[in-house]
Amino acid sequence: MKILFLTLSTFDKVGGIQTFNKYFMQALEENGFSWKAISLHDSSGSEPGKIYCCGSSILKFVANVVRLADRDTVIVWNHISLGILLPYLKPLLRNKGSILLTYGTEVWFENLAPRKKRAFAPMDEIWAISSYTQERLIQTHGLEEEKFRLFPCCISTEGDTDFSDPYPPGRFDIMTLLRLDIEPKLSAVYNVVDALPALLQQGIPAHFTVVGRGNGEETLRSYVANLGLEEHVTFTGYVEDTRPYLEHCDVFSLMSDVEGFGIVYLEAMQYGKCCVAARNCGSVDVVLDGGTGLSVSVGDIPALEAAFLKLVADEPLRHAMGERGRQHLVENFTFESYKRNQRNR
Repeated sequence: MKILFLTLSTFDKVGGIQTFNKYFMQALEENGFSWKAISLHDSSGSEPGKIYCCGSSILKFVANVVRLADRDTVIVWNHISLGILLPYLKPLLRNKGSILLTYGTEVWFENLAPRKKRAFAPMDEIWAISSYTQERLIQTHGLEEEKFRLFPCCISTEGDTDFSDPYPPGRFDIMTLLRLDIEPKLSAVYNVVDALPALLQQGIPAHFTVVGRGNGEETLRSYVANLGLEEHVTFTGYVEDTRPYLEHCDVFSLMSDVEGFGIVYLEAMQYGKCCVAARNCGSVDVVLDGGTGLSVSVGDIPALEAAFLKLVADEPLRHAMGERGRQHLVENFTFESYKRNQRNR
């Protein structure tokens, strides 16, 4: 069997899906599949005879798909925005089958464009990165459960530890890591900032560190200033190596309910960190409420305050959750697990 992996972008941008794509191709190689990849928007990363980058030329992309997909080929469509092509290309293709990869908000909602809804029917399988995404697709779009398979993200657990502590001593450090230019995700900052006064009023030296950059940063800084919390919130901007912040924080928090999965939770769990996550999103497979961390509804500030106060007061619980998180990662979300999941399709 041959695999033709179709991506929107993998090399010219940095993000969760781009990381997923690189792991997917690495797993194809290490699993011994005969494979090729075509990227619609990438201009760099081409490898003659293996990876074809089309520089945003849809005509070049389609021509490559039709040329490379023979009767022994399974096509993996890595995004619904590519899957919309299948109903039109199907008469020209004689490939063995098609698999659609689904992540989160690009497929969750009822008002999904009709051309995207039409992409589901001709797919032989739909792989979802979280059980939440799978359930949303089945309930929202009436898709057959038999078509689905869970195919979660992974991280590499290899690398250095014991980094220098970037935080001053004597604080309770809450950390988040995100791009600050995606409006729905900014709840991850607003919610924690709103919860800080309850901790400070009880004499807890709480500090919130926001790692990441984006065009929403100035608005967030103004919000913090208006609450008089500048001394208790740090915006680091872009950080090339986030591992020291992850290793030495007391709690990792990402209060965003638009996460299809949430790789950053895994990155924190690698260092044994208890996570505070949003309910009703793809994090449910990663942050097990009461097990590897705590889950709170976005906007429920009293519940978030209570979660932080609980973790401050019970350090053994915090560490126990962090260790369970590390074990959960090792058992389910390593690259070896990812390869095995791909191999056993």
